[in-house]
Amino acid sequence: MPSDIDELSEHIINVELDYVTGEAASWDAAVAQRAALKSTISGYLSTNVGQMNVLLHTSFGVDSQADFCPPIKAEEKAILVQIYLRDYYTKESRKMAASTATTSSTSAGSAIAAGDWVSIQEGDTVIKRSSTGSQRGGGIEGAKALRNQALDAKELLDQLVRSYNMYQAMPLQVAGDETALIPTGTY
Repeated sequence: MPSDIDELSEHIINVELDYVTGEAASWDAAVAQRAALKSTISGYLSTNVGQMNVLLHTSFGVDSQADFCPPIKAEEKAILVQIYLRDYYTKESRKMAASTATTSSTSAGSAIAAGDWVSIQEGDTVIKRSSTGSQRGGGIEGAKALRNQALDAKELLDQLVRSYNMYQAMPLQVAGDETALIPTGTY
């Protein structure tokens, strides 16, 4: 029987990230890519239960069989999935933005961002580079789209946490004998 962590990571792959593993060259490569992604997700979920505990004011843990203790319900699973998705999309947008940025070195050795130039000529010296304008624009747009997905996941996470904390909260006062009003005759 698969562990709770394995089931939740399988759910994330099948439902939330089903598009990620669809570009492998062969069946074996797709299986290997899926196994690596599942391992990464499982590791993330195991190590970030504490982040969920902080948000929900709970004390869940993961035992040696990779099961949650105490067992978590659907609400906690949904919150943990959104924590993962927020961090996943944020990381992917940073990676995409970093891969589209090009840098060049100045004579002092510091890096500066390259502009949209393709060739520079001064006298008989010519410097050319391949045009990456369309790739950079697409990469930046892709990074923005991923960033928007991260913001959407954060917004949903905040909404789930508010609802969980509101509906799972214990009452601060309990009506009983201490709340009975005894008239004293004077006001």
